[in-house]
Amino acid sequence: PASSHLHLPPDAAIVPPEIFDRMVGLTAINQSIHMQQSLEPGQDPFDSYRGTCEKGDIPAGILPRMQLGLSTTIANDDTPPKTTISMLRVDFSMLSIPDPKSKLYKLWPSLQKHLGVEFPLTGPYCYGNDPRRAYAIQLSYDSNFD
Repeated sequence: PASSHLHLPPDAAIVPPEIFDRMVGLTAINQSIHMQQSLEPGQDPFDSYRGTCEKGDIPAGILPRMQLGLSTTIANDDTPPKTTISMLRVDFSMLSIPDPKSKLYKLWPSLQKHLGVEFPLTGPYCYGNDPRRAYAIQLSYDSNFD
């Protein structure tokens, strides 16, 4: 896909300019389409990059994946059909690639250690030949399991 609407805002702070395209730009869109076809719901898309730089840098960001189950009901011939959402599934992996000199670089491993496996932080992953630089916040929701 291509879009003339994806651009880095002038004062962007959350995504550094040098990785904007990889995390939320066209490269991320194309990577999302490619990777999401082979992922199971809730699966860590970056698992093979965890704690090692053997495969190189973690790939571009994976944009949120949403799956909707729709159902159509027809009351009678006089009313139009009504379509409703009967199932919703969302998977989102938000990458964080802090500068090694930043406080966040030291904070992620500490949070992961102290908050444990219930906190949706995964990693560390390789970026810039540093096997501890990237982390991801993994959020999943499935309306079938409310």
